[in-house]
Amino acid sequence: RRGREVRRGRERMGQCALGAPDGKSAAGGQVPLGGGRRGVGVLAPSDALAGDQGRFFADIQRTSSFELRAKWSGTTEPILPEFARAAALICVEPVFMASTRALVSLQAIEARFRRDPLLHRRMCDRRMFESTIAAAVMRAYDLPNEQAALQQRDVLHDCLICERIASLHAQLEWRQPYLTYALELIGTHEDADALAAKLSEVCDRAERCSSAKRHAFSIVIGAAYELLESSGTAAGASAAAVAEVADAPAAAPLGATLAAAAATVAT
Repeated sequence: RRGREVRRGRERMGQCALGAPDGKSAAGGQVPLGGGRRGVGVLAPSDALAGDQGRFFADIQRTSSFELRAKWSGTTEPILPEFARAAALICVEPVFMASTRALVSLQAIEARFRRDPLLHRRMCDRRMFESTIAAAVMRAYDLPNEQAALQQRDVLHDCLICERIASLHAQLEWRQPYLTYALELIGTHEDADALAAKLSEVCDRAERCSSAKRHAFSIVIGAAYELLESSGTAAGASAAAVAEVADAPAAAPLGATLAAAAATVAT
């Protein structure tokens, strides 16, 4: 029983390490940073599970990632009464329970966006995504132009690469600029053969379940982070990500070439 209480407490504290203080929405483009000690207050039982209050969602399966990020992107949260005992047994700092390689990778990219707001705006433009994925396919398959890239099929999964990855991009919500920037990095610096293999992995997962889609996103983000890390800038970028938060502008419409295909697959 105590083991179950500890596990539930860790899960709750891990979520709260991503929560926005005072229920305020996090600035657009923010990656959850975690790291702070939570408040020691305890919610009254009547406040604990009354609809979408605090960081609790009555129906989390129907909640968009924008809403989840807005409520889970801060560092303080009163402890629910049923978790108070378990929380008292936990000696691990919340920052360690909320840290993953995927998060570190996103923080490194986030730091670059803060240093260069124009870069972030450019990555938010879906037309930029269109040209970026086309350029990546051109380099991976040594193609002469974008039109050839749009027609290039993945041999293993028999699909149009640009169209398949566009369908993934259309469903990523706030993650879209991170995917575009990661694709730009690997499309520019990755070895052509390795790049083709990465794109094939993404195509394999882009139209499967939500977990597979997240894995596809993580493949690209992880590969981009390795490039940043090898250049010696990732550690500083990740550390800088904890210091401040940037505002994210709304994304522009996707170019006509890929928009119809992405919308069709998404629906």
